Formats: sequence, C-alpha cells, structure tokens
Amino acid sequence: MSPLRPEVTAAFRAFSEPLEGCVHHIYLDVRGLATTGIGCLIDPLPLALALPWTRGDGGELAEAHEVTAEWRRVHALPAGRVASYYAGPLRLPDAAIDALLHERLDAAARVLERHYPDLGAWPAQAQLATCSMAWALGASFAPRWPRFSAAARARDWQTCAVECAISTVGNPGVAPRNEANRALLLAAVGA
Repeated sequence: MSPLRPEVTAAFRAFSEPLEGCVHHIYLDVRGLATTGIGCLIDPLPLALALPWTRGDGGELAEAHEVTAEWRRVHALPAGRVASYYAGPLRLPDAAIDALLHERLDAAARVLERHYPDLGAWPAQAQLATCSMAWALGASFAPRWPRFSAAARARDWQTCAVECAISTVGNPGVAPRNEANRALLLAAVGA
C-alpha cells in the first residue's frame, strides 16, 4: 500500500504534466536517456519493451523488434532537443501513460518511505513536493540532499522550502518545478 495520501496520487498527473509535458513517443531527456509519457524513463531498453506501444494511432500493438528499432533510432539522435524532434511511428496510448505514471509514483513513494519513515503522516503538500523532487532527481535522492532530508525528517517545511531547489545548470526547464515545490512546502507550513 502506498504511503501517499489519495489526494496526492490523484493530483500527481495534473501537477506533473505542465512540468514534463505528455509525450506519446520515445524521446531523449536532457541527459540523453530514453523517456516517454510524463517524464518516465524507459532506459534501459527492457523498460520500453514492457510497455504496450502501438503503431501510430491505429491501436495495433507493435512487436518487440519494432520497439527495439525505434528505441535505438531515438538513442542515435542528439540529446536535448524538443520532444517532437524524436517523434516516430510508435505511440503509447493515454491509458498506458497514466498506468506508467502511477506505477512509477508508487515505486518512488516506497523508496522515499525508506528514507522518510513518517512520509505517510506528512501533509499532502509536502508529500507532493517530495515526490516531485524524486521525479526529477530519482527516488533515492535523500542521502545526496542532507539538509533537505534533515528538515523533512523534522517536518520543518520552511527549511525544506529553502533546501528543495534543484540545480538548473544544464537543465533550465527545472526552474518551474523548483518554484512549484517551494510553494507546496510553504503551504505545508500551516497544514
């Protein structure tokens, strides 16, 4: 069972989509990693092969060799371009994007709970901000963020709001996420 409040799980897509976009094909993120949906990494290849890709909008399921070829085609392109640059013949349906997002969110929450055992008791705003950080940094970010982590364990959301900023060097697109996370953590102060 997820430690996240139901309202956090329900809000995560609407929160994340403006920050990540919603891409139905394979693209490369700023680090050159294959990604799809709402910022969901599908690197290495087996992660992409596990998804129900279709050929175009026709709904016909793609075969493994087609997914492999498309993943490799995209990987051969330069990283850091707009997502539409990588568009190809395969698409991931909306229902699969939603399922992938929630599967990854649940997995991230379980990892976060190992670092923050009382995560389930946190205000929804703090949970959402921390999940947002995990989405951008990886769910095991806590040891690399000692000031944020110490403040989170103490439920000092004011300090968390100061310590939550992800570096924008090489990834200026993370600035809106930083602003959203800071606002959530400040809202958690009074929650």
